[in-house]
Amino acid sequence: MHRYPNHLLTMNKNIRCIFSGSHSGRDEREYYDLLEDYFPREHFTVYPNVMLHTILGTPPDDAFNREDDPSQRNLLRFCSIDLCVVSNEDFYPICAIEVDGESHENEDQRRRDENKDRLLVAAGLPIHRVRTYEKNVSTTVRFHRLTKKEKRCELERALNGKHLSITPKEHLKPLLADLGMLECFDMLNEILHGSNYALFPKVGLQFIFSQPARDSLPEALQRECCLNSTVDFCVVSATSLPLVAFDINKYDRVKAEVFRHFGFPLLQLPERAKRSEF
Repeated sequence: MHRYPNHLLTMNKNIRCIFSGSHSGRDEREYYDLLEDYFPREHFTVYPNVMLHTILGTPPDDAFNREDDPSQRNLLRFCSIDLCVVSNEDFYPICAIEVDGESHENEDQRRRDENKDRLLVAAGLPIHRVRTYEKNVSTTVRFHRLTKKEKRCELERALNGKHLSITPKEHLKPLLADLGMLECFDMLNEILHGSNYALFPKVGLQFIFSQPARDSLPEALQRECCLNSTVDFCVVSATSLPLVAFDINKYDRVKAEVFRHFGFPLLQLPERAKRSEF
């Protein structure tokens, strides 16, 4: 398999941390680590920033309260879940975790949160919101950022065993949907076993390339591709930087142009890939 040393990838200013930027990125990573400890790893896996269209099928009739609201219509195309817990048995999602920073006090953000919550609940996927802060009432500083210990308590409060309820799957999709993806997933994990790299399936391009880089793309189709397209797999470093992406047995011209433009490796895998082909 091709090797791309971390120091070379960090020189590519077009890529970003797989978790969100600024404080929220550190908060998401801490909650990710806490979730990995909370859920038994032999039964569940936690994935960051999972695009809604990769785990949700046709929305139920009551998913939207206003069909004329663009923010509701575009939820499935462009939006994601901060952290998603997936069953290792059938790769269906069992619950979603949203990490809410201070910006979620904003009225517009609250409305977007309500739209997302409504869609997920209607689809049968439990959603739990955890805070990264608490309000101060006796100091001039409005918000206090939670420590990791406080975040552990916040996570336990939010979950409180609720994820154990049986999730109906009528409106959900498995994250790994077919035999070809499962075989490639197992093969790549075997190759990466014992390394400091992680393998994430169905990663959105918006979580590989930074927003300034995406905004700099010359064509509207390329910019839209970065918002709603995914790669089948992405290898991520211990510092949460994307290193290399894979697609299985398919070629998307616009997506290929985006990766070439940013100088980031996108490798094509045959559907029945073998170790000898790397």
